[in-house]
Amino acid sequence: MRAIIIVFLCFGILADVKAQQLRDITLIQSYGDDFASISHSDYGILFAGGYGGTGVVVGGDTLYPSNGLGDMLIGLMNESLTDILWIRSIGGYNNPTELEHCAVAAVSDDGFYVSGRFGGPFSIDTHQAIARGGEDAFFAKFDYSGNCLWLKSAGGVMDDSGGPAVLTADNKILWMVYGENSGTIDTINVSKGGYLVTMDVDGNVLTVKDQFTSAVEFYSMVMQGTSIYCSGQTQNDTAAFGPIEWVGSNPQDIVLAKCDLSGNPIWGKRLVSGRSGSSGGQLRVDPTGSIFVTGNYRDSLIADGNSIQYFTGSNFRDVFIACFDSNGVNQWLRNGASNYARGFGLTMETDSTFYIIGGFTDTLTFGTHQLFSPGYDCLFLSRFTRSGDCIGVLPFSGGFGNTIAIDISGFPIVSGIFYDSIQVQGITSSSWGQGDAFIGRMDKITGIANEARMDGNGLVIYANPNDGSFRIRVPASLSTLKGARLTVYDSKGSLVEQFIFDSHAEAPIVRLHNAMPGQYVLRLEQDGRVFSGRLIVK
Repeated sequence: MRAIIIVFLCFGILADVKAQQLRDITLIQSYGDDFASISHSDYGILFAGGYGGTGVVVGGDTLYPSNGLGDMLIGLMNESLTDILWIRSIGGYNNPTELEHCAVAAVSDDGFYVSGRFGGPFSIDTHQAIARGGEDAFFAKFDYSGNCLWLKSAGGVMDDSGGPAVLTADNKILWMVYGENSGTIDTINVSKGGYLVTMDVDGNVLTVKDQFTSAVEFYSMVMQGTSIYCSGQTQNDTAAFGPIEWVGSNPQDIVLAKCDLSGNPIWGKRLVSGRSGSSGGQLRVDPTGSIFVTGNYRDSLIADGNSIQYFTGSNFRDVFIACFDSNGVNQWLRNGASNYARGFGLTMETDSTFYIIGGFTDTLTFGTHQLFSPGYDCLFLSRFTRSGDCIGVLPFSGGFGNTIAIDISGFPIVSGIFYDSIQVQGITSSSWGQGDAFIGRMDKITGIANEARMDGNGLVIYANPNDGSFRIRVPASLSTLKGARLTVYDSKGSLVEQFIFDSHAEAPIVRLHNAMPGQYVLRLEQDGRVFSGRLIVK
């Protein structure tokens, strides 16, 4: 019976990135960089993004810029992703060095809201935005036929960004903006930094919370009750959220914050990493007030005594997933134990499980689930319980994931970017520019093992299970283990122990010190080759 259990474990936890988990795909292709985000509505799947060059082909139809070189696009697809109901180009008269972009920020019964940044003079239909210099922030409302109902802009003489937005129960819109210099929103003067704009549903500006942040840019925002929760990134080693000030050694660290609907801070925390460049991605809040957030960190990350560390300490990134209570106290912290991984999108299911999407190279490990990459960017989609246990992971080779939404049947709809080429359901498509975007549907993650083993990357470990003492055999593609490094991780992806082999032994003995019973991931590296396996300690 023990041998049968081991066989099923081996085949259930190793996933082949070549497995066809993506389908119903629509490509967004131009001779420049393309990207798209998605959002679910009662009318179908909304998408918004940007493209480079002088035109873009979306689902086989050519779309030309409304202005400038490279532009933004918005559109609506049916629920089955078989038809684009409408699509349009929007944008300003930007120059080639300015990258315009936008995203669907909020959805309501009578329309949807788009936030982003534009360059140069900018108009949508009959609505004109005020161009202040550099790139400016904008916020617009559209009906579900794609008609612009109103348009607002904000910013100063430098580059500014339109951030996330939420709709309140009393029909107010809260929109975050980050300005690189002092500027205006409508006729209201604002300082450099972040500010919170309150508007009515017709786009009239009611209030502006100036100095909402100093050197902090928020990328995600959700509302629960009378509170707003935010995640983002500091832009300087000295930063502030209202009166809450942070001084750190890194210009760019992860920030989480909570405020009331008027923008008055309740709490804020800066999660310090070992190196600058870490960032918080999307966050969501469940009905109990628990906060779930993903993103990426460099070297190490500490939150209220819980810590994770990149496995070699090199100057690379790893994905993190974390849970905080409504007071901002960290409940748990996970990573991907990856050579290079990033988390971008996160969405909650009705049962309080949640999906995250991102990209990785080399390997990725969540709990007992491990993925292998052929050596280039791969998309991952993972589902977690609210206690931080990974239910399962789906991979897709050749790109990385950006955003995720759940359709009415519970299937994940994803957007991402691919380079060189992408193969879906036996059809190979080549990238036209630096990177092309895609929208597609992926399988549900149920926790039932349906993944295939990737041949050639598995370690031979015996005895297994064991008491912490075992042998590994030289993989067929290696002539010797001398100089190879063996790294051991626990089921949460934390480093346990590391060994360097200094002999030519074909099957060296490895002894773990003080290993507790449980499952462990083994990673063998030599001359750029990576082999992995699963170990069970009794």
